[in-house]
Amino acid sequence: MDQCGNYFLEDLQRLGRGGFGEVYEVNVYNLQKTHSKRYARKYFSPSPENNNTKLKEIADLRERFLVEIKTQCTLNRINYDSIAPIVLFSTAGDKPYFVMEKADCNLVEAIKAGMSAEDKIKSVIQIILGIKTIHDHEYVHRDLKPANILQYSDGRYKISDFGLVKDLNQVRAEIKTKFQPNGMGTDGYRAPEITESGLFSVQSDIFAIGQVISDIYSSDRTDKLKKVISKCREHWPENRYVDANELLVDFCKAMGVAP
Repeated sequence: MDQCGNYFLEDLQRLGRGGFGEVYEVNVYNLQKTHSKRYARKYFSPSPENNNTKLKEIADLRERFLVEIKTQCTLNRINYDSIAPIVLFSTAGDKPYFVMEKADCNLVEAIKAGMSAEDKIKSVIQIILGIKTIHDHEYVHRDLKPANILQYSDGRYKISDFGLVKDLNQVRAEIKTKFQPNGMGTDGYRAPEITESGLFSVQSDIFAIGQVISDIYSSDRTDKLKKVISKCREHWPENRYVDANELLVDFCKAMGVAP
């Protein structure tokens, strides 16, 4: 058990790990240890499989992890409804971490379990609003996919995992390294221009949203919805939606609901 500010944390079971991080279910106690609640704690923890990663690259990834914490905290304060909240964090030592509210499931699991028509519409709108917040504040997520979208007990879907976030504000940007872990992004959700030239823009996230919508509506797409998905997934960025707001308007029109 370790302490973070006015709380004690006790790791329980490991929930999963990626190439450079692992997530545990954690009990968070008050100082008197009379009350606790379960959360999820993500550590910066390079996998043993990445032993060939250079020390400089590990340092760069640790820096990126710290920026992930800062960015997600900033964006969640702006849009609590669509960005996954961080409640505690520590940047000290070799193993920094942050603690998030524990989600019921991710979007992959929600799709597999079956989503109602209402839940599908709600999830897409919340995802688009989350991306709108990210883009409005000059960031690009760069790894939007169902596994990085979490569903909470109140039914809301929130965007998480800002490990590859790109700050488009050159004055504010903190990541100076050119190291790109895992080729940046995920196959199937990675826009063509990323693979072809390594370039990113808000339209790269729009491409990924199109695939996420396609995943949610895998078998019940109207012709209008097919057009929305196709426009998101155009090969050339300039042929996609200009921004998330334009996408939101078209999606709501296609589904016959108010934005």
